[in-house]
Amino acid sequence: MLSKKPNTSFKLNRDVMSLVVSFTGDKCVETYMRDYIHPYMWKLDKRNVLIYGEIQSGKTDEIIKIIREPIYDTVFKILIIQNNLLTLNQYKERFTNENVSFQIISKTTKKINKNVIILMNNKFRYNYFMKFQKQVRNYVILMDESDMYFRHPLAGKSLREFYITATPYLKKYKNFFHMVKQVRHKKNYVGLENINIQYMDEENNTINAMNAISDFIDESSQGQIMLINCFSKINEMNDFMDLCSHHFPNNVFILLSSEKKMMKNNHTEIIKEKSISGIIDKYYHEKIIFIAYRLSSRGVSYTSSDFTKHLTHQYTNYTNGQSKRSILQRLRIFGVYKDNMSNPPILYMPVLSEEKMDNLIVDKKEMLQKLRV
Repeated sequence: MLSKKPNTSFKLNRDVMSLVVSFTGDKCVETYMRDYIHPYMWKLDKRNVLIYGEIQSGKTDEIIKIIREPIYDTVFKILIIQNNLLTLNQYKERFTNENVSFQIISKTTKKINKNVIILMNNKFRYNYFMKFQKQVRNYVILMDESDMYFRHPLAGKSLREFYITATPYLKKYKNFFHMVKQVRHKKNYVGLENINIQYMDEENNTINAMNAISDFIDESSQGQIMLINCFSKINEMNDFMDLCSHHFPNNVFILLSSEKKMMKNNHTEIIKEKSISGIIDKYYHEKIIFIAYRLSSRGVSYTSSDFTKHLTHQYTNYTNGQSKRSILQRLRIFGVYKDNMSNPPILYMPVLSEEKMDNLIVDKKEMLQKLRV
């Protein structure tokens, strides 16, 4: 039994001792050695950490920073992502580009051979992972878009829980976090306060969206990108795409659903690219109009692989039953943009959404303040 502090007549390396303590996975050892290890380790009361950042403002950068923390070198890092193949492919591309070695859990997984594990948030992937649970004794868990599910089942046994989201407004999160860290967005970040919102007089989404597309085609330059995400049903999206291709035949329309397809000049083809960045790269020099719904929300970025092309226009609607979290996550026009935009991105919405959007800007600041420790 530990009864006295270790002899420190020789100098203990804080980083080395932190790694040793983290390897034990023993909270008693952490408490006993708190004077000799990294502050991240001994602040045991800081277990539940909220990483908050504006939509598409750089939260993935923060995830990579946590993964690279020296104190976590000897433990597993489990990243929970939403149940979405486009999001998975985005993480694969990003981690590969950042030289982060990782492993994706799937039905073909035979063993755990990496200490960064990507786990999609569905019961099948979870059950695949549980076959190897004994191999993953000590780990920290990073839950991306955590407000979709509150807390993952693997969180309870983790050394530390990181909750990453742009909309942490669940009632269960009140007084839940021991630490709230806000990601400082970069100078070239475009958010709710920076975009040009244009309200349209018609109540009909089809008419409004068609008028918005007409403005986009007339005013934008080649290579710019628009998103339409006001239609929630597949048949509505398909009908709208057919209508658009008839009225604007010389432009590229891309529908994102379980099957991705492109239409131009009344010609339709199935898209084989697995990521949105790959699709944009393919039609880099075209004006692209995306039509999507579920695949135009959380975690999905509409940028080229080199981040030089991004959304410049979007049409969406704010319905009566829609939550503040939902509408914020649907505004994919936000982001950190490398190009020097002469004009701010344009968001088109029905005029009936104007009062709701004005209230949203105020409410967003108040909701975040309630989460601060």
